[in-house]
Amino acid sequence: MNINQNKIKMKTGFLKLYNASIVGLLATLGFMTCVNAGCAEYGVPCVEGKNTIIGNVSSKETLQPIKGINVHAECSSSQTNEQGIYQVKVHSLGYLYFHDPTGNYHNLDTLIEFQANEMSKIVDIQLTPKENNPPIIEQ
Repeated sequence: MNINQNKIKMKTGFLKLYNASIVGLLATLGFMTCVNAGCAEYGVPCVEGKNTIIGNVSSKETLQPIKGINVHAECSSSQTNEQGIYQVKVHSLGYLYFHDPTGNYHNLDTLIEFQANEMSKIVDIQLTPKENNPPIIEQ
């Protein structure tokens, strides 16, 4: 009986050590994924970035500005005005997603990186029209 108790003690000691090492490893890996402050996760409050991206969205075919394109960034979003101009705030690494709610243009995403001393950038984008849509003529 003494031998069985020692075996059980050794097994539980090993399992406790194994569980502690797994918990430590998972905690370390979990904290490593939180390094990027700009990363938005569900349920986490989002802080708007300090860097500004301003630009113009136009048609690749006609080079005319496009009104109403949704521009999404980490914690900021905007819509292009009559002149196709937008402005969003991002962190040092800005992921931009351009979406046409009318479906006339292909969506586009791009990554913008700021250097240490940069506070703003101008990013002009040209969207490609979808082939199956006839051109829209505004009156």
